[in-house]
Amino acid sequence: MKGSKRELSPGVWQLRVYVGRAADGRVVHRHKTVHGGVRAADAALRRLVDEVEGERVPLADDCTVAQLLERWLAHIEADRRPSTLADYRGKVAGRLNPAFGSLRLSRLSPLHLDAAYRAWLAEGLSVGTIRKLHAILGAACHQAVRWGVLVAAPTDRATLPRGVHVERGRMTTADLAALVRSRDVASGDVFGTAVLLGAFTGARRGELCALRWSDVGPDGDVLTISRSLTVFPAGHDPAWTEGPTKTARARPVQLGPQARAVLSRRLAAQVAYAAEVGVDLRADAFVLSRAADGSQPCLPDGLTLAFARAAKAAGLPWHFHDLRHYAASVAMAARANPRAVADRLGHANPSMTLDVYAHADADEDRALAALIEAPLAELL
Repeated sequence: MKGSKRELSPGVWQLRVYVGRAADGRVVHRHKTVHGGVRAADAALRRLVDEVEGERVPLADDCTVAQLLERWLAHIEADRRPSTLADYRGKVAGRLNPAFGSLRLSRLSPLHLDAAYRAWLAEGLSVGTIRKLHAILGAACHQAVRWGVLVAAPTDRATLPRGVHVERGRMTTADLAALVRSRDVASGDVFGTAVLLGAFTGARRGELCALRWSDVGPDGDVLTISRSLTVFPAGHDPAWTEGPTKTARARPVQLGPQARAVLSRRLAAQVAYAAEVGVDLRADAFVLSRAADGSQPCLPDGLTLAFARAAKAAGLPWHFHDLRHYAASVAMAARANPRAVADRLGHANPSMTLDVYAHADADEDRALAALIEAPLAELL
């Protein structure tokens, strides 16, 4: 089990360690405030973790599936984003506990799992969702094996439903134009800026929302993507925080004249709005912010909803994440170096870029046919 720390003010740290849940379902944490440098805070956090762990009753051999899932969620809390944990808890409470929670873990079998998966399919649950539920339960069972509570994970012998891949095609430049046509892009509004930056850079939602003007190079031709915005569950204070990117690495993204123009118009719009309201734009303002001083970022879900409304109005099937696919597909169709495309998208390995985005279209296939057939032309 791990804990977390945050600096309230210089030399003042708040430590937090997950304890469990109260009878009414509330999450319980142990908090402690300490003074000193980072090393002193880390040492105090280790002592607090050891203290809480020492008070925790070991997971019994006859525990239920619900008890395992709760202990597993506590175990991974420090290593997952709050939004990821919220998603896991929602799936545990909504599906896994109702189906398996009261079962003794030692009695959980592949038969239970297969029956539940078939029932969920019959209810209309997608194959993808069922596979995610299976992955959560499987991770908890494998942890139980490592803890010595299970000899083997029953999830390894379950039969997962097979999905049918449906190819939706790729967003085109005409589609992109239709999405932003209803907005005055030249005015530098938040939505138009987010859509075009997403298409130009291939950045993820959270990365776009975390962009500050300090991330733009002095000449405006490089954008450094080094953070991602994470939103906490409702009722959490603060509501959001900035963390590392998905790969925990910063990446510089070169900008062309169109992207530079989009950012220039966005900055001009922010400066004008701040002057109209009578406030100063913060020196490190968020690029995508509706606050007059730029102090509050737009949230990822807000971009998703705005994009969904615009796509529906234009009669298009795309989601905000498809902007990332658009950027990658255009690059791969232009025969760009896969390593360069992977670096731009923030992929750890170019093989992932090739697997996901290197799709041949009809024109490419015709060119390939001519290439293969040409050596035998004299025989026909």
